[in-house]
Amino acid sequence: MDELQTDDILQQCLNELITELPASRFDYLTELLSTEFEQQHEQLLASGLLPYECMNLLQHCKPVFDKLNFSLTNEDDPFIRYAVIAAISDYFERAQEQVSNAVQQSTTINA
Repeated sequence: MDELQTDDILQQCLNELITELPASRFDYLTELLSTEFEQQHEQLLASGLLPYECMNLLQHCKPVFDKLNFSLTNEDDPFIRYAVIAAISDYFERAQEQVSNAVQQSTTINA
């Protein structure tokens, strides 16, 4: 039997995790990423990190989904859509800040 590569194992694990999640939240985030955050969506898709980042986004957006009682019956509510878009935007801004801080620290240390 062929040994599985680390990337293959990680992908299988992510796929298994996704099947355990409420599909509507994962699908909802994926749809928002593709329509409202096209550039980030394309980058994540090209890098193979889309499922991983969607899992991180699910955790980050969980308080919004829970507070607004997100369900299949109210997924078309524009207020929920805008709240989740704001949470996604916050996630990407925080990620960008972390990268900027790491670059600054790296340049300071190397100077």
